[in-house]
Amino acid sequence: MQKTGEIQYRILTPEDTLQRSQQSGITVTTMPALSEPISIIIPTLNEAANIAHLLIRLHQALTDAMIPYEAIIVDDHSTDNTISVAHAVARDNYLPVRILTKKGQPGKSYSLMEGFASAQFNVLAMIDGDLQYPPEALPIMAQEIGHADIIVADRRTTYLAADQTRGRMSHIFTSIIGMLFNIDTDMQSGLKVFRREIYDKGVKSCSGCWNLDLYLVTHAIFHGYALSNVPIEFHERQSGESKVIPLKVGMELLRTALQLKIKRVADIIAKRYIFRNKREALHHENEYALNHFITDAVETTAHTTTSDIFKQVMTSNLGQ
Repeated sequence: MQKTGEIQYRILTPEDTLQRSQQSGITVTTMPALSEPISIIIPTLNEAANIAHLLIRLHQALTDAMIPYEAIIVDDHSTDNTISVAHAVARDNYLPVRILTKKGQPGKSYSLMEGFASAQFNVLAMIDGDLQYPPEALPIMAQEIGHADIIVADRRTTYLAADQTRGRMSHIFTSIIGMLFNIDTDMQSGLKVFRREIYDKGVKSCSGCWNLDLYLVTHAIFHGYALSNVPIEFHERQSGESKVIPLKVGMELLRTALQLKIKRVADIIAKRYIFRNKREALHHENEYALNHFITDAVETTAHTTTSDIFKQVMTSNLGQ
């Protein structure tokens, strides 16, 4: 047992990791390395009791799968020992971990954006720091990047058992998203893997504490990127407190979803209008050109005598 400040944590052995991965319903196997390494962003706020176990399990899973990675913790001004615990476990175990203190606005979305801005690799991932998502799922999801552009850890079959209130609200929200955008995924899942270009091109305009996922996934789908769902077992929080206020978060997400839907419809209408105008302009241009050609042809024919035609025919025949 090691101690940092008032928080005690134990360095997990491979046997501990195997046991926890089995409890998570994830089988850890050795797989071929990715062609590209992965940057994993971990937003934290008062997760001192969870962060050490998360980092060790994450490292074990990714090294077993031979996937090079960096982990970037973005801490939203925790009042416990989250930062010191993370520093200690990273130092003692030589983990590729960087720890950033939030500079911008409070909120999970802003933490993720600061982490993505600092990431050095072209495959990005995010995972909550509360250990409700099994880090052992990341290698499996990372392997999907060759077949899909964004991979979502799907909690829908186990969410209710872990948190009934949030599970029910998530079910309602997912149904609304399905109706608005025809997207079948666990939109607000805190565990995702995706190509950096999706974030760079579609999410930097995000302006909410919790709505980054909506911008990310809808942008990916609207622009032809492939999405894949990987079912996981979602776990109850064992330590610390949730920062989610269900009603407040739900209202923000619903408002954002409606705004994105209105923008999507407006974009479609604008594109159709522009296409129609271009088509009509091209039609008029072609019609004018055709009329001009016919007029020239008629005038030319009217001024061509029979003698001219005979000369042209004779010249053509002599040339042969």
